[in-house]
Formats: sequence, structure tokens, C-alpha cells
Amino acid sequence: MCLKLNPDAIFIADSHYNRQSSRDLIGYLHLLSDNPPSQIVLFGDIAQVLVGNLKSSLEANLELIELLSSFKNTQIIWLEGNHDFALQSLQKKGFLSNTTIIPRDSQPLLAEYAGKHYFLAHGDLFLGIRYELYAKTLRGARGILWLVDWLSSGEIYEEFEEKLYAKTIRQDDFHFFEFSANRIGAYLKIASKRGVKINGIIEGHFHIGKKIEIKGIKYVSLPAFYFTSRGNEIAKIIK
Repeated sequence: MCLKLNPDAIFIADSHYNRQSSRDLIGYLHLLSDNPPSQIVLFGDIAQVLVGNLKSSLEANLELIELLSSFKNTQIIWLEGNHDFALQSLQKKGFLSNTTIIPRDSQPLLAEYAGKHYFLAHGDLFLGIRYELYAKTLRGARGILWLVDWLSSGEIYEEFEEKLYAKTIRQDDFHFFEFSANRIGAYLKIASKRGVKINGIIEGHFHIGKKIEIKGIKYVSLPAFYFTSRGNEIAKIIK
């Protein structure tokens, strides 16, 4: 799949929405709905915790899910993050019919804009074998998580949710050039394996909000919506 990015596309990363204390995304989406763009790309961690096959998680995020589902004439691409996954289960329940879900194991997603090609991803890739095992184990346990949620009538999920809501969202300070060079190198290896040429990489996860070009490859680490309370216009991100 190669996604064609539209000139009015809006990128949103790492909003970490929760119904109690982080609701700026709801207001922003209502503003967008007055003059909706043709395309919205969600770069993962849109909710602080959203496991699509859990009834309790759906109920906790229902306002957000219904609002996104209401963008009938907008193409939405949702790159699953480490806080939001199993989202295709929501589509089986009739939500997000306007949305293409990109699971972690299908990332990075190849996209084209103005004749150039980019890799898009949430960003929790190439983080070492321990993280890889954690990510795969968590997603592989969806059936067990569903059973626990059902048996406990949502009580265990609510306790877990409260702990995640209380977790501090950080904005780390990186040595950006070295960090970017390493990220570019990792993505170029994937491009080589797939037999594609890329001109840049756009990802979230790290909450950095900076971009750089190294040896002809543009690297964009998107800002976290959690801190900025606004999306990113494609023309300002890729220029």
C-alpha cells in the first residue's frame, strides 16, 4: 500500500486523550468538523489507553470514537501506537468505517506527497529486543485481556486505566542530530528490504516536534498534540 497524501492533510500524534483530564482533542476535532479536511492521519497514542476489543475501553473512549466516526467525508488513517491497538475490533462493531487502520506490524506505511515518498509510523520501532518482545506480547494477549475484562466486569480495566491516566506524559530532550541519524539509518534498512526509495520519515511517539535533513533524507519527529493542542498541516511539516 502506498498512501497518497492530500494537500490539506492534517497530522495528529500523541494526544493521549482521556475522558477525565486530557480532552483538548475533542474540542479540536469539533473545530475541524466545521470545515473538515479531506484527510486526517493519526500517528498513534491518540488515546491514553484504547484496546479496541475490550468493552470497558470502548466505553471509556466512546466520545472520541463516535466523533472520529462522524467525519464521513474525511479519509482517516490511524497508525496504531503503543497506547491504542486492536482497533480493527471497533470497525467490526460499526465504528470508524471511514478509517484505515494500520497495525504496528504493517508500519512503516509508505506514502507519497508531491512526487516524493515518505515512511509514516507511530514510532515505537527499532527500540531493541526487550521492547519488541513487550509490544508483541501485549498485542498477542488481546484474548486474555478480553477475558479478564469480561470476568471482572471492567473493574480491573478501570484500575489499570486510572494508573495510566495518572502517568506523567513526558517531553524528553534528545541529542537530536545523533538521534535522527540513527532513526534514518533504521528506516533506510526497511526501505532497502522492501525495494523502495524514500525521501523522508515522519513519526510520532517521541514527543519531540523537530525536523532535520541528513544526506537528502528528511526526518520529522512530530510534536505531541498533548502539549500543543493542535494538529499539523502537511504543508508546514513537509516543505
